[in-house]
Amino acid sequence: MKKFPEYYQEYQRFKDKNLIYQIESNDKKSNNEWYQLLNKTDEGLKNKWSNPELNDSDWNTMHVPGYWADNGLANINGAVWFRKEFKIQKVKENSAKLILGRIVDADSVFVNVHFVGTTSYLYPPRKYSFNSNILKEGKNEIAIRIINNSGKGGFVMDKQYQLVNGNDSLNLSCIWKYKLGTKMLPLPSQTFIRWKPVGLYNAMIAPLKNYAIKGVLWYQGESSTKKPVEYSALMETLITNWRAEWKQGNFPFIYVQLANYMEPKSEPVESNWAELRQQQKKTLYVPNTAMAVTIDLGEWNDIHPLNKYDVGKRLALQARKMVYGEKKLVLSGPLFKSMKREQNKLVLSFSDIGTGLIEKKNAILKGFSIAGGDGKFVWANAEIINDKIMVWSDSIPIPLKVRYARADNPSEANLYNKQNLPASPFESKI
Repeated sequence: MKKFPEYYQEYQRFKDKNLIYQIESNDKKSNNEWYQLLNKTDEGLKNKWSNPELNDSDWNTMHVPGYWADNGLANINGAVWFRKEFKIQKVKENSAKLILGRIVDADSVFVNVHFVGTTSYLYPPRKYSFNSNILKEGKNEIAIRIINNSGKGGFVMDKQYQLVNGNDSLNLSCIWKYKLGTKMLPLPSQTFIRWKPVGLYNAMIAPLKNYAIKGVLWYQGESSTKKPVEYSALMETLITNWRAEWKQGNFPFIYVQLANYMEPKSEPVESNWAELRQQQKKTLYVPNTAMAVTIDLGEWNDIHPLNKYDVGKRLALQARKMVYGEKKLVLSGPLFKSMKREQNKLVLSFSDIGTGLIEKKNAILKGFSIAGGDGKFVWANAEIINDKIMVWSDSIPIPLKVRYARADNPSEANLYNKQNLPASPFESKI
């Protein structure tokens, strides 16, 4: 920590147990008071809005998925109730399941007044299994109480919303009724003491130092996008420190580059997520490290994408070659190596091309941008020629800089090798 004065000073500050006790006590008090007031004033709790016989003829309507701030209720925090009536011709003789995408922030779900599940924060996928005896032929009712403590509340877009019973499914992406249960001020933010410098290390890593290990798989970085430029230095220090503490030499350290996330942009723009990916690529200079590229495995609307299988598969490729000696294995997609300028074009060379470079999804390479002396990037043409890539734009007569997949969500980037592994995002200049 001494190499990073800002974090070192914070580490010293949080050695004070009285400070920790005071912060945690205040946080607990404000959190309890907020939820007590919420539950006390929620008309939906007081008047049992989960009751399927409730007269909801005066409730407003909106399409789910969506956010109530975009549907006439303004950016309100508190409790909002949703109801949906549906009909079933025949109930199957097995369990049923509600799939409700993701909900911001917390939810409690009722089917025909029976409580079937709850989730306390916004990230996990909502999948609630329950006994199909709760369902009945004819009219049924789903009621959902959503608690939103800050930001926009509601149902996350582009997720799956349906009821599954046996082989039958009912699409729930449709019009629902909703009504405000109670309005609240935003919940005061909490201080996560354990996330302060050395907190997680002292509690969860240091106790393992007397155990032998084969290597490290590291999957993290989203929370570091606020200060991306320092990431490579932090990671190099962490890797060096762990290797010193375990006293097992330069054991393998294999990590995941950030996946694609947030809405795609139509024009080249600056991106902290892209800068952090560049810092992660830079960390490959540390000996005996490897990186799994995942810019094609994320979801624009989910910081925790569901496809962990292919993340694990790409990490395993790295380990099979680096650790277990499968020498002929292609373990990575293309990694930028060097470039030169030929008149108004840049010629890019790559390592890890496997048996050759390809453009996936369509016949045109996308995701490249270039800039001249003014540093302003524009989308560029790109073409594969003899396992090198020629990049140019008629509007940039003397290109000096190139970027690939330099965005929060480079959804159109399609450079791969023939082993179906994606190229890492990169930035370079003459």
